[in-house]
Amino acid sequence: MQEYNICLCADNNVVEYMSALIVSILRNSSQDEEFIFHIITSCISEENKNYLNELKNIKNFQLKYYNPIHREKFEKWYSEKTPQKWPVEVFFKLDIPFILKDLDKVLYLDCDMIAVNNFKELFDINMDNYTVAAAKDKLISNSHLKKIKLNKSNGYFNSGLLLINIKNFNTLFPNDTFLEKIDKYLNNIKIVEYPEQDIINIIFNNKIKPIDSKYNCVSAIVKKDKEVQDTIIAHYTLLKPLYKNAYPQKNKLYYAFWKYFIETPYFKNNTSKYVNILIEQGNQDIIKHNKLIDSISWWIPFREMRNNFKLKYKKETKYI
Repeated sequence: MQEYNICLCADNNVVEYMSALIVSILRNSSQDEEFIFHIITSCISEENKNYLNELKNIKNFQLKYYNPIHREKFEKWYSEKTPQKWPVEVFFKLDIPFILKDLDKVLYLDCDMIAVNNFKELFDINMDNYTVAAAKDKLISNSHLKKIKLNKSNGYFNSGLLLINIKNFNTLFPNDTFLEKIDKYLNNIKIVEYPEQDIINIIFNNKIKPIDSKYNCVSAIVKKDKEVQDTIIAHYTLLKPLYKNAYPQKNKLYYAFWKYFIETPYFKNNTSKYVNILIEQGNQDIIKHNKLIDSISWWIPFREMRNNFKLKYKKETKYI
């Protein structure tokens, strides 16, 4: 059996997305692959932990929970140096090398992602001379790179997916030198616009190995199908699949999210809530995804509501 260590940072606000992510990883894995999910959190309820444990009915895996080690420092950075568009939890991923210091390599994923295909080849990447592997963020502006004084030739990377070489990190940053470097950087700027992402790009700089963007397809919902054909991991930046005002023209990655989300206890135990979200989102292309709608309808407990849901989409798409 091959064992894979995956780290997630979550709280009660994003656990629904995280559950869909876990389902997608399990569904796209082979029989000989085992997963340990390391979850760094300050607040996941027992009810949510029980829901996550129910996913073991799909395939067995391990769940391990950790409190952030440097939360006090993160809160200081958050309050003094960020625009506070994102929660303090975005800094938790900086604790991964400290919490999981005894591992060789770990894959960090943002919770608003899903695996569309198997990604085991990610773990086979040669990381001997690198601390992190990540996909470039092609949407970042030149003005931002200039602002943070980052050489454009080095590239700027999205921090939603990080393959971390823990061994290399321990060698490169003994004791607390990593945190000291971050403090030094933050002391010389007023605001860090993209908090942990800017920090990772600045501190690791030429120690980041570029990987294909198919492993971190950002803005996953708003792209056209032809742009996401090779996607392995979808990243729902900008708009999320559970937003009532999700992008009006849905693509295959939007439907991929729902394909996995309907297998979670969140959908099964509160079907009407999510069916209403689907109805409010509306969609003229649902005819292409009859199987998905049939799967969703199956979980609706009341016949009248189930029929109304199907009728709604048939009417909108003129599907008979």
